[in-house]
Amino acid sequence: MVTDLSKWYEKQNGEKFDPRETSAYDLQRFIQTLMANQEQATINKKIASLKTYWKFLLETERVHTDPSRKLKMKSLSSSQLAPKWLTPRERSKFLDYLESPTIEKNDWKRLRNIAMGQLMLQAGLRVSEVSNLDLDDLIAFDNRRERKVRVRYSKHGRSRDVPLNLDVTKSLQAWLEVRGESKNNDSAVFLSERKTRISERAIQKAMEKVFTAANLSYSCHSLRHTAAKLWVDHKGIEVAQRLLGHENIQTTQRYVTPSEHDLRDAVNATSSEID
Repeated sequence: MVTDLSKWYEKQNGEKFDPRETSAYDLQRFIQTLMANQEQATINKKIASLKTYWKFLLETERVHTDPSRKLKMKSLSSSQLAPKWLTPRERSKFLDYLESPTIEKNDWKRLRNIAMGQLMLQAGLRVSEVSNLDLDDLIAFDNRRERKVRVRYSKHGRSRDVPLNLDVTKSLQAWLEVRGESKNNDSAVFLSERKTRISERAIQKAMEKVFTAANLSYSCHSLRHTAAKLWVDHKGIEVAQRLLGHENIQTTQRYVTPSEHDLRDAVNATSSEID
């Protein structure tokens, strides 16, 4: 978290990050940048991390003021606590816009974006996991029965293998055909236009472009949530836990919680009025 703040600070202010010179205004602006593409629960965790960091600095007398004291964590409603996933119609709409050459006219970028989006939507990968994928992580890729991806850099530092369906496999194959050579022999599966490993932020921006065009109010993590919900509903919570790489099954149990859309459908089903 401090690393993210440091990078943002240096980019915004044109000088090296120094906690002694960091103001409450700096921290508030940094948190505001997170609000555009991260859920409140995640933002709350990052605020808590910043408060812990400055508490340590104060206790060790490295600083004399605490700019994080004005940062406030927002309470979460029950609807916010439940993950947001796409409905079947929204999934279809997202894929239509993701694959549309009118949204991304550059064929190279469009094929790359399709493969990245499919990995999150149908294989449940996190943005960081997509960014960190190496070519060696595509296991038995040409074997129709064994195709899978190995996620080596998961949230908890453990590896997991995720089987790939035909849609994801085809999108990856199409991308690899045009990927070309990377700069400095980078083994990354997904490259930026500069031919280096694509960043997490670049992936988020590519998907945000699609969401905006499709008029869908979701984030990249909603794609992973969508895969999780489908696995829980159709294959059970234990299968979903393993595919998602959750350490604690309680994390996976969030996907048993009905979404706001589910609740609305249930209420509408009892109505005597025809919409």
